[in-house]
Amino acid sequence: MVVALTGGIGSGKTTFLDAVKSLGAEGISCDEIVHGELRSPVVRAKLRKIFGAGIFDSRGQVDRSALGNIAFGRRRLLRRLENILHKRVVRQAQDRARRTRKPLIFVDVPLLFEAGPRLWKADFFEMTVVVWAPRRARIRWIEKRSGLSRSEILKRMNLQMPLEEKVKLADVVVDNSRSVPDLRRRARNLYGNLEQML
Repeated sequence: MVVALTGGIGSGKTTFLDAVKSLGAEGISCDEIVHGELRSPVVRAKLRKIFGAGIFDSRGQVDRSALGNIAFGRRRLLRRLENILHKRVVRQAQDRARRTRKPLIFVDVPLLFEAGPRLWKADFFEMTVVVWAPRRARIRWIEKRSGLSRSEILKRMNLQMPLEEKVKLADVVVDNSRSVPDLRRRARNLYGNLEQML
């Protein structure tokens, strides 16, 4: 069973993915795949052409913060960035899912509903899970984790589909309004229920 895991920035998807991986599921993070793609010479050449040399550090690696500041500032540039990365990321995620021998696979896809219909095969995922958290808690968590300013966080949030809209499209909604231990408990419960369905 391949499960799509999504939500909004700062909603707790990574914590949830780590929890189900610790229980025995295969966990595939599209963000981690992006990190790898940003080291690809082909991708770096395309990014340099569009975004310029300013997005690279002294070692010639992509400075994700600098890239994000530019891309998230203009929707047109964000779309160009997505056009470079998305198909490559989807191909790798699907390949990893096909290679695993584990019966339960979670794929963390941040932009599942925004870009997914044109990138993923309609029948690739058997279920969609959205991790939900209150907007205020998400902002607080992102500030603590990333060092982004509140205005930068809101700018990035506003470029994504509202989390409430994703909730309406999900098969399962995981409430992350309490604590990390509570989120892990919810992950255990869902994992156990899905195991019984296999």
